[in-house]
Amino acid sequence: MKPDEVFGATSVLVEKNGKGLSVDTRFSKEHAEDIVAYIKEKQITLDTLYISYSDPDFYFGTAMMKEAFPDAKVLATASTVKRIKETNEAKQAVWQETLQDNAPDRILLPELAPSALTIDSDTLQIVGSDEEKQTLYQPTDKILLGGILTAADSHLFMADTKTRESQEQWLKDLEELTTFGATRVIPSHFASDNDFSPENIAFTKEYLERFMLSEATYTTSEGIIQDMKIAYPNLPDDSLEMSAKVVTGEMDWE
Repeated sequence: MKPDEVFGATSVLVEKNGKGLSVDTRFSKEHAEDIVAYIKEKQITLDTLYISYSDPDFYFGTAMMKEAFPDAKVLATASTVKRIKETNEAKQAVWQETLQDNAPDRILLPELAPSALTIDSDTLQIVGSDEEKQTLYQPTDKILLGGILTAADSHLFMADTKTRESQEQWLKDLEELTTFGATRVIPSHFASDNDFSPENIAFTKEYLERFMLSEATYTTSEGIIQDMKIAYPNLPDDSLEMSAKVVTGEMDWE
């Protein structure tokens, strides 16, 4: 499905013989309604809602989708469930003004997912040695999807990865993704014309390494912003200012 218009967050519907598995539920009621309408239009029986990460644009629409499809299981990894439980109230407070009537009425905590998800006869494995940032892998068609590790078509959101240690871990996680030999990689955030190629992993890695260089070179957010705009002049810069301020300590973000 097309990414949402706020953060470009991805939601993927996996369908097999009339049964469906929805990966992530987007950021607002309006965007969740789009998923619901599409599933009903296609007359798909939704079996599972899988939340692949704990940021609000992955799960704020969950309760609304569960109301529309009450028989669907809502699942996530233990790490994702834990972080949603610990942070959802603060995240709702942060984004209430932005979302207003589109903010979630309540947050629905997922149940623990098994090590693999099934949809009819298809299997999607939950992969990645970094248990906080795992990804789905569909081995039959060699597709990687879900999770936060890959993004494309915009500056990466670095505020949640503000330490050198967490950035180096991200690079290790990306290197691990390449070992699957995926033919298609659906990133967590993208523009509507993305081709879902393995280049999405390469872009994320290249950008991250370039940002780390900029961060090591400049001590102010202004310096990082100017440098990254020169390096990537054609990318929309919605999140760049916030990322630069957080990594330099000019802005608090947890």
